[in-house]
Amino acid sequence: AVKIGMAGFILPFMFVLNPAILMIGTPLKIIQVAITSTISIIVLSMALNGVPHRHPLPRAMFAIATFLLLDGGTLTDILGLILAGSGWLLGKFLDRKAAIQ
Repeated sequence: AVKIGMAGFILPFMFVLNPAILMIGTPLKIIQVAITSTISIIVLSMALNGVPHRHPLPRAMFAIATFLLLDGGTLTDILGLILAGSGWLLGKFLDRKAAIQ
């Protein structure tokens, strides 16, 4: 139940870190925060549930990417997206390597 409800636990912190979630700020910042917050919740679910990759390294990368995406800065958003994408590719590589062996 905690895995499923983790997004609800993190939501109040998202309000504090990103006031644009509450529609406070410029329209561009509100759109940026809405997109990155949605992606961070998806990446958090991937980290906690181990779907699609059960290997611990991509899951750790997803967890770190979640916290980078929660911060409101553009640089941390870019780093979080790169880390999440790298975790996805690493997981695909590890899954393919495990299937060969």
